[in-house]
Amino acid sequence: MDYEEVEFRIPSDSEDVKDLLSALLGEVGYESFESYEGGLKAYCPTQTYQDKEVSRIVTEFPMETTLTFEHRTLKTRDWNQEWEEQSFTPIRVGRACIIHSPRDTEAGEYPYDIVLAPRLAFGSGHHETTQSMLAFILETEMEGKRVLDMGSGTGVLGILAAKMGAESVVSIDIDDWATENTKENALMNHVRLEALTGDASLLEGRQFDVIMANINRNILLRDMPSYEASLSMGGILLISGFLQGDIPLLEEKATAMGLRETSRKEKGGWVAMKMEKKGSRHE
Repeated sequence: MDYEEVEFRIPSDSEDVKDLLSALLGEVGYESFESYEGGLKAYCPTQTYQDKEVSRIVTEFPMETTLTFEHRTLKTRDWNQEWEEQSFTPIRVGRACIIHSPRDTEAGEYPYDIVLAPRLAFGSGHHETTQSMLAFILETEMEGKRVLDMGSGTGVLGILAAKMGAESVVSIDIDDWATENTKENALMNHVRLEALTGDASLLEGRQFDVIMANINRNILLRDMPSYEASLSMGGILLISGFLQGDIPLLEEKATAMGLRETSRKEKGGWVAMKMEKKGSRHE
């Protein structure tokens, strides 16, 4: 799948502007964001890109700032070359987990050492949402659990769960390229998981003890009934990919599904929530 990269120039370099811009873009299908000094890069599948939507957001932006943007189409081979040429900086999650490329042979000793082939920009561990999800996983009992990773990207969340002793891991992504990347990374890390291409419709008839979904607000709201139906009683739902302003919507939806929030992490304006299925909405 090809992606569109839309790069916004933000003269004020305001984090509030970046957070609001990310939230508005997330509502029209953008899946990943990269913040840097003076700008923000946003990514969405080429098939969902609409120039008029970006123009509308810029024109109607409610904060005092001057936004300009340009975009380019990124073919699969472009991502591959870009990742091969740039340095993949190791990511450390506390003292328990490190994520690094195959080229980094001096990563150090950690209980959970994850190697990722630098082939995909989404879900590598550099984004705040992925780091918060990794931290939640490290705090969650995974031994013997049936685990689902929705929107798996590189597969890093499922790989960590497998390394922590999960009985089974299913990784699902709508992008067949992400599915292949997940399979490759699983092999490199000597773990077994089932990598599938598709959406929440694949969950019908399946049951999981832990469900992880690092996607975006709109998809989380749409698919939460599917997550609840597939989550065992007492099971854990970990979600991220949304901003602080989205919390009330997700809380309301979760409560209606019989899910109770037990913990929350916030990093750089991005939020991750841990929920438990205490009772069914059908009771």
